[in-house]
Amino acid sequence: MSWSITTPYPGSKIYHIVMRHNLIRKEVIGKWELWDSSERMVMQLPGITEEDWIEIQNRGKKLQAFLLLKSGAFNLKSLPLYIKRGISQVLQYLKYFKTYREQNNT
Repeated sequence: MSWSITTPYPGSKIYHIVMRHNLIRKEVIGKWELWDSSERMVMQLPGITEEDWIEIQNRGKKLQAFLLLKSGAFNLKSLPLYIKRGISQVLQYLKYFKTYREQNNT
């Protein structure tokens, strides 16, 4: 199973649509190294908060892990990669909550 969150790359039809509707987050405009939708929200979609985005990613990754184990295709040689991805997801979630707490305590 594979999935991804859409990233509106320059030159694509969706890029022109999101630019026309001002859906690109201001902090990533012109900073192409930040345009990795697996690491951060690139588009600010109406009705979708950063918390929603993180929850969607977490659910997808949990489902992906479950299906990998269920299929029997789990490869022990890939265990370091699975651990790295899990740690990355936890750190991303902690970073979000730290930022959220700082913004709401000031």
